[in-house]
Amino acid sequence: MENSRIPGEHFFTTSDNTALFYRHWPALQPGAKKVIVLFHRGHEHSGRLQHIVDELAMPDTAF
Repeated sequence: MENSRIPGEHFFTTSDNTALFYRHWPALQPGAKKVIVLFHRGHEHSGRLQHIVDELAMPDTAF
């Protein structure tokens, strides 16, 4: 898919020192100020959300 974004993979440390993994798909347009946060249940894999990010086709929005 030509508009497929490449996510960054990061960790967030909670107040009890638990490391939570997350993916960040940056906006395609510079200076974008919108963001959509997608959550999934524990048995899912965040990589399966790639098609949603691509299909929404919102270049001015980070996910």
